[in-house]
Amino acid sequence: LTIAEIERLTDDEFYDSDPKGMYDKNSGDYLVYYLKAEVGNDFITSMSPTTNESVIVYMLYDASTGKWARDYYYDNEVASQEAEEYLVEYWGGQRFLSSPIEDFGMNDPIIIDFDSVSYNNLGVYTFTVDEDNNIDTIEDRELFVQVYDFEDHATYVPIRITHDNIADARPQLVRNGEHTYLFRLQNNKDVRYINISELVREGVNDDGTIKEDYDVSVGAVFFTPSNGTDINPTFGSYNAFVDKDDNLFITWLQPVVNEDGSSNQEIYASALVSKGYENTSWSEGVRLTNSGAFHDEVAFLTDSNGDLLTVSNQYSMDLENGGYSVDDV
Repeated sequence: LTIAEIERLTDDEFYDSDPKGMYDKNSGDYLVYYLKAEVGNDFITSMSPTTNESVIVYMLYDASTGKWARDYYYDNEVASQEAEEYLVEYWGGQRFLSSPIEDFGMNDPIIIDFDSVSYNNLGVYTFTVDEDNNIDTIEDRELFVQVYDFEDHATYVPIRITHDNIADARPQLVRNGEHTYLFRLQNNKDVRYINISELVREGVNDDGTIKEDYDVSVGAVFFTPSNGTDINPTFGSYNAFVDKDDNLFITWLQPVVNEDGSSNQEIYASALVSKGYENTSWSEGVRLTNSGAFHDEVAFLTDSNGDLLTVSNQYSMDLENGGYSVDDV
């Protein structure tokens, strides 16, 4: 195993963030999606959705040429030859996604959260949009999905998933067997999920609206803690993932108060064991760490044996003095 030479993909006066990679095994193409925004003199202010627009952009690694497509675009990616020439000259192969939200009267909506996954020659990405562009009002953030076709290099219209005046956030896409599930956080406390594969295949009109006769079945991560054991879960930090046997898991960070009155933050998990999707339930939350320390930035991977491993930051924190020592991380 060798690591290829690092290559810079963008070189402009804009701020790129939250990169997500996708790979299509049929074509061998790679896509790197990211958010692009302007940066002003006041960095914090300029990155706020209340004062600045952000768009979804991607770069294409074309397996047929063995290089990043910097000096050409496919027909479905541009409106005209003039547009292609402009994009090549000024943007060097960056592809700007068209994500008009007619419900909000937005041609280029401000993106808050973003995630993506690829399967069956398709790239699926999801994002949340703040309806009034005001970061202080979170109850009007709605969830959308768009689909990219690797074969035709075409992006379809956005599909609106939520219309509920509830704070929808942190969407995550998880490939589970032959299905892809879209998880989301509601009101910073509840985790909901839907089968996005079935929805895209059967439930969407050509204009991106969901068919009136299609029933979007929404699942919920819910369990009752045993008496005298764990406190109610704090899902604000949740992550969803799947193991080699296609079992669905979520993890979250849970504040813990110890018998001596001290506090720390441990990792918990719950599983939906794959015994057929229907009539299953989420397991009670299991405490994965018992270190007496604080954890964050949790990630998971599967080793060569198929075992699921967890990786996280672990550090000590002096709550009285409001900080932690880098030496303790």
